[in-house]
Amino acid sequence: MLKWEELQPEEEEAIIEKVSQKIVDLNIDFPAILLLGGLSPLSYMLSQFGRVYLEPWAYFFKFIPTEYLPFLEKPENLKKIIERVNEIIDEKEKSKRIELKNKEKKSIWERILKIFRK
Repeated sequence: MLKWEELQPEEEEAIIEKVSQKIVDLNIDFPAILLLGGLSPLSYMLSQFGRVYLEPWAYFFKFIPTEYLPFLEKPENLKKIIERVNEIIDEKEKSKRIELKNKEKKSIWERILKIFRK
């Protein structure tokens, strides 16, 4: 079915989280940020293009994802995706640093214990 109504804020947040997590999981964060940043001024025009040319075909071919078209109408949504991708990357880097610190602490204690065991 054709979906012309606007998305609820909860649906927008779910799409933002889903897309950002997929971008980070596929490790395409840098190209995605460049692409989304460049397309954000054109997002409304792209969503209307998709509504006119893709949605009629989506009715017959079920593999065309048209649930993102109302999401694209607001350029700030693309900026929210970029911000969320950056947050996820920062969280991952922070957890890696914590793991390295824990490893270093453990290795220092292991060295000290080896000295006293001899």
